Amino acid sequence: MKRVFFLFIAALWLLTACNNNKKPDITVTSEDGKTTTTIQPNDLAKVSEDFQKKTEELQKLSPYTLDQMKAMLPDELAGAKR
Repeated sequence: MKRVFFLFIAALWLLTACNNNKKPDITVTSEDGKTTTTIQPNDLAKVSEDFQKKTEELQKLSPYTLDQMKAMLPDELAGAKR
């Protein structure tokens, strides 16, 4: 009887040890506490890489001049002049 109990405990221990390499998910709660989002660490790495690529693309662009920005705005907006 002791052997059966020992084998049962050993089998239970092995089964629980096999699923030990899972990476924990990250849960983010909004400031008001109404919304929660679960993020997997693998997704974070991918998003970070995408963000870095987009940042590099934007750094290659030249910034607008003051005259170009003024041309985008109307002369008057809701009674206020440019």
